[in-house]
Amino acid sequence: MSAPLLDVRDLEVVFRVGDERLRAVDRVSLRVARGETLALVGESGCGKSTLARAVAGLVPIASGSVRLADADASGRTCELVALGRRAWRKQRARLQMVFQDPDASLNPRMTAAALVGEPLRLHAALRGAALDTRVCELLERVGLDPDLRRRHPHAFSGGQRQRIAIARALAVGPELLLCDEVTSALDVSIQAQILELLRTLQRDLGIAMLFITHDLGVVRHIARRVAVMYLGEIVETADTDTLFDAPAHPYTRALLGAVPRVDGRGEAFAVGTRAGEVPSPLAPPPGCRFHPRCPIAVAACAVASPLPVATRGGEARCLRLVAGAAPPAPHSS
Repeated sequence: MSAPLLDVRDLEVVFRVGDERLRAVDRVSLRVARGETLALVGESGCGKSTLARAVAGLVPIASGSVRLADADASGRTCELVALGRRAWRKQRARLQMVFQDPDASLNPRMTAAALVGEPLRLHAALRGAALDTRVCELLERVGLDPDLRRRHPHAFSGGQRQRIAIARALAVGPELLLCDEVTSALDVSIQAQILELLRTLQRDLGIAMLFITHDLGVVRHIARRVAVMYLGEIVETADTDTLFDAPAHPYTRALLGAVPRVDGRGEAFAVGTRAGEVPSPLAPPPGCRFHPRCPIAVAACAVASPLPVATRGGEARCLRLVAGAAPPAPHSS
């Protein structure tokens, strides 16, 4: 990709847990082009949400770079990590986060109008009739009746509350939405509606999305590319069709094998007996972090940390890969 909107390089987020250091995000690099959706997938606790919060400036970054291309598409970039609080606030309008649980992200004491209007007052200095008009426009854009704007969050359904959260994120005209498990707290039928809303918004507004989820069932319908995360590291990145049809990394194959399919043709990760619990992030395995669970691991996998290898649809970190080739078949049990 040329001239990415978001360019994250070697990002590290480290938390202190008692006397130990938890490296929640470990040297992660990824890019999001203008107007595209990159899905970030992986098991719960792998660091997906922490990565998004770091990009949004909500958790401290230990090292690495987060660059946002200038809005004028001039080719210049802004290094967000180096910004002070005031300068960062000016950039924050360009990337907005939509959280998993609208019950937690929406202030129950504020009306829908106040929730959506707050960023307009802070960033656009709108007041009075101009503010109310813009709030009504945003609510309509996300499929809500503006006549309901004086209601508080508890008067709306879960899907409607998430629409309010999306309207609030759109209020300042962001170029990038960080969507953190935005459908996981909703019923399946409502999930489909929210996904369709996001697709429509992207088409109409040209915004980019980093779409974080553990549900691979929704990825193929919304993302052009996918990054797979395991224990704080990106282990594979590929275009969506290639990743689903010919996954390169054994962990990606494991995730896809766990997705139920109506036709029963999904590849199960039941070959061998090495698929166990995820190791503690406080004490990740040496070498390849997936090797204790990997059905094709060899002795070298426990020693050497794999570098990215070019694959047909992107790149993957696996010692068993030859550039452009699929991984070897799992060992027989």
